[in-house]
Amino acid sequence: MPGRTVLRSEREKIQDLYFGFGVEHLTMSTLNMMGWDVAKPAADIGIDIIALNHTEMVCVPKPELTIPQQLYFQVKSRRIADSDWKGCDTSGGHRSTVGKEFILKRADYDLLLRTPRSFLVCYFVEVSGDGYQPGIPDYFWLSREHLCLLDGAGFVWKKDSQVRLRTEYKTAGDIKDELIDVLKEVPQAIKENILKLVNKSAVKNNNTHSFVRLARPNRSGQYFPGKDNNSEAIGGEERLVWRMLPEPLLDLRNILQNVSLEEFK
Repeated sequence: MPGRTVLRSEREKIQDLYFGFGVEHLTMSTLNMMGWDVAKPAADIGIDIIALNHTEMVCVPKPELTIPQQLYFQVKSRRIADSDWKGCDTSGGHRSTVGKEFILKRADYDLLLRTPRSFLVCYFVEVSGDGYQPGIPDYFWLSREHLCLLDGAGFVWKKDSQVRLRTEYKTAGDIKDELIDVLKEVPQAIKENILKLVNKSAVKNNNTHSFVRLARPNRSGQYFPGKDNNSEAIGGEERLVWRMLPEPLLDLRNILQNVSLEEFK
């Protein structure tokens, strides 16, 4: 029986579905290795993953603890293709930052804000070939408390039934290459010590990206960004204010830490 012809748009929807499942399972695997029991709700309720800290309750008994601590996760991802870097400043032979927007349904976003111990995890995945050959993903996470603060400070873009976070991203490898260029005239011994510190930081952070920044409009007026940094931007980049996320938000192992976003206020 011959297989039916699948239209490109239909194929892309199917591939998007499985790509989304992939990053959700990647998050679940990371939580498993941290000692959490994880489950994926069968229904689409705006929560992608539920995690239970059953291990801590078994290994470190607490008489007052009767129910394992539960965490709730919404997971989003954006692909980064080679073409995404073309609109960036590549002077000196190195890629600059790439911009991506993470889009949530307004109802799902509101659910995160209403739910204690809930988190948003956003993945950057470099792809090649047909766009579905992923490399090692990078990510950042935000708690419900972080989202409330960002919302109040104007870093959450709202329009109709959508909520967006506008980000700028740069990989650890790119920042290291730029650093090597800067250090060309530095004595070899000093250069080696600096690069050792860079490598140590990359290992500590699971070789994740060097930085992620979030944008909000400045006080001169409202601005709703385009889909990516390469699309047309109404109002221009000069009307944006950027703030860098602190390093602990680039690693899920810090999920229970009280990470401050004081600079975003």
